[in-house]
Amino acid sequence: MSELVGRAGELSALAVMLAAARIVTVTGPGGVGKTRLALHAAHEGAVRHPDGVWWCDLSSTRDADVAAEVAAVLGV
Repeated sequence: MSELVGRAGELSALAVMLAAARIVTVTGPGGVGKTRLALHAAHEGAVRHPDGVWWCDLSSTRDADVAAEVAAVLGV
């Protein structure tokens, strides 16, 4: 995975959140790099999670369908 330039603070904050919580959601306006940042953090965090890291792309999901989409990705 390529280096994230200028995103060390955000990546560090995500690492702290991933160490403390089972689910982390990255939100913000379109086009600011949320997906790339989240994927980079998940890739780096996978070494600390032997059962793996799950990715759920909610970019095209409506608010009412978020829980269903996460459940589908997790297979529950």
